[in-house]
Amino acid sequence: MLGVWIKRSIVFIGLALSAYAAPSVVSAASANANNPIVLKVNGVAVRESDLATAAEMYGESLLPKDEKERRDFLINYTTDMILLANDAKSSKFARGEDLRRLLAFTRYHFLMTRQLEKIGAAAITDDALHRAYDKARKEGSGVQETHVRDILFRFDNPSDEPAVKAAEKKAEAALDRLKKNEDFETVAKEFTEFPMGKANGGDLGWLSDAQMGLEFNEVAPKLEVGQISGLIKTAFGWHIIKIEGRRERELPSFDEVRKQVELVVARQAQIDLINKLRAAAEIERPGQKAPAPRVSTGAATESK
Repeated sequence: MLGVWIKRSIVFIGLALSAYAAPSVVSAASANANNPIVLKVNGVAVRESDLATAAEMYGESLLPKDEKERRDFLINYTTDMILLANDAKSSKFARGEDLRRLLAFTRYHFLMTRQLEKIGAAAITDDALHRAYDKARKEGSGVQETHVRDILFRFDNPSDEPAVKAAEKKAEAALDRLKKNEDFETVAKEFTEFPMGKANGGDLGWLSDAQMGLEFNEVAPKLEVGQISGLIKTAFGWHIIKIEGRRERELPSFDEVRKQVELVVARQAQIDLINKLRAAAEIERPGQKAPAPRVSTGAATESK
């Protein structure tokens, strides 16, 4: 909640300062039927395009979902912005170097986001999307998954020997019942100390080797489908697992993941541009000789 409040405050200040420093920006939109005046605040015209800009800067996800409530909020928000900005005219801050520096930084940020949006949008072509999807399919194919059920007996601290022993004793009692051919799902619902497991009979779903973790990987490959393990100790507690099935990972179709692929392609284009600009730039960091680091795919720059 604090992060959201800070974001709202920064956006509000940025809009207010922009309105004060360049009031023509708010009122300079061409007077035409497609961009009508919504209201005037002490003579300052606010148009439909200004409400759209306010919504973008404030954050669509933070606005009311109801269309009327959303519009009323933006009108009130923009009205308050203009009133507060005009009220700040006589303040020391409004005439100071800090304001000029903030406005310059805001301009850079605005131009940066627009350029990233443009580059990202231009990169999203059918050809680029299919190439990215085919690459992801190639890298993701052949991954084996195991359908696992698990009964967990927790201990909070692996160094707490009495707690570890107590959990082990409960695990052994459950294992004895399983050895008598009691249904694993039924025993899991009764014994497991993993809340979700009580509801679904210990079903962990389909897991890759990486998702199962070291301890499970040492045991699971040795079990046949339908077979139950002995006790497995992890940092979370004692486990008993059952192998329900094995398969090769099913990859989603292009249409199912198109939106995600679009995001990957757009971000990669943005990263490529940033690295190109950095390579050609003269970047000085006082006290450091090393050049500014390149942007990696894993730390993609967002356009908003």
